[in-house]
Amino acid sequence: MSKRLVVAAAPWKNLDGIATVLSQDEHAVECFFSSAEGNSILGNIYVGKIETIQQNIGAVFVRIGEKLRGYLPLSECRTAIWKTGGQTKLPRVGDELLVQVSRDALKMKQAGLTTNLNLNGRYFVLTSGRKTVNFSRKLKPDQIKRIRSILPSLSGEYGLIVRTSAKDAGEEELALEFSMMKEKMEYILRYGTGRTIYTCLYQTSGPWMREVKQYFADGLSVVTDCFGVYDELMQYRKDNQLEEQLQVVFYEDKLLPLYKLHSISALMDKLQHKQIWLKSGGFIVIQETEACVVIDVNTGKYSGKKNKEETILMINREAAAEIAAQIRLRQLSGIILVDFINMKDAALQKQLMDELQKLVFDDPVKTRVVDLTALQIVEMTRQKEMKSFREQLEAVEQKDE
Repeated sequence: MSKRLVVAAAPWKNLDGIATVLSQDEHAVECFFSSAEGNSILGNIYVGKIETIQQNIGAVFVRIGEKLRGYLPLSECRTAIWKTGGQTKLPRVGDELLVQVSRDALKMKQAGLTTNLNLNGRYFVLTSGRKTVNFSRKLKPDQIKRIRSILPSLSGEYGLIVRTSAKDAGEEELALEFSMMKEKMEYILRYGTGRTIYTCLYQTSGPWMREVKQYFADGLSVVTDCFGVYDELMQYRKDNQLEEQLQVVFYEDKLLPLYKLHSISALMDKLQHKQIWLKSGGFIVIQETEACVVIDVNTGKYSGKKNKEETILMINREAAAEIAAQIRLRQLSGIILVDFINMKDAALQKQLMDELQKLVFDDPVKTRVVDLTALQIVEMTRQKEMKSFREQLEAVEQKDE
């Protein structure tokens, strides 16, 4: 399946931002919106200062900037890299340590922090705290076996998460990336303990770079009209010797802007709509609330000749495919509750649940279909990593005010 990444300067409702759209076989599967300067701190590493400790909820609140504060589980202090204090005692207010933003600030919640620092590469995620080796769930047993045979030659000082893209990489390629990432991690740890509080020791790039690292091995092609993005991607391609694997094109047609050529404004408008029509005439309604995401499935205008059970199953299956697509497009996360049209047949219920689980398998963010309740509400969870698309727009709005 061909993948294309479009990174375009995209004015939207008087906002000047950059839209990043990943398409698979000409269908948009992921969409991000950020200010030209970037408005996400996800993945950044800071020298933080403990501001408050709340033993009753097992939380440490760490200040990472004049206007930035995050939540760190108290248990993580045991493996923290300390700048001051903490090494031989319980953490105290005022102690300084290295932390990484593991989750964007979501709705009314502060950013999530971790002391398990990690760096993302083409083939690996290198971790400082958890010294285990884990593999992408999309790697096949024979691929894992081959990679395992290589790993003992690499140092065991750090933990590794082996990405799907490592499936075809040779021993030299894996060893070279590990060596480069290890050198970068050691520099951060050594440099970080000598820096002042709130120093950003490591800054991640925009969403386009995350997408490139995730999908370059799938024959990804990139087109952009942003000079800074183009230069960044070309440098990354050169540094990692990806000239043959990663195609990057700079778009220069001033008569037809890139965002118009790919109908990005129309896509962004659609992602603001709560109601989405299905081909059958049914529709789904998506509502983001403070506690969870609620999705309702309705028969709508369907007027076919099939019997009731067949009709309900058909609309539910169509809705399941659209729900899986919309969750990924809109970056919905946390608890997701889906009210499908009720089906009495237990076998059909299981069929729908199994199909929904298969549909979310390709989502790069861990997504799980949990259960069907007595009220026939499907419970799902999607790992919280970043703001939803709606929240990304709001963040750019606030930045422009």
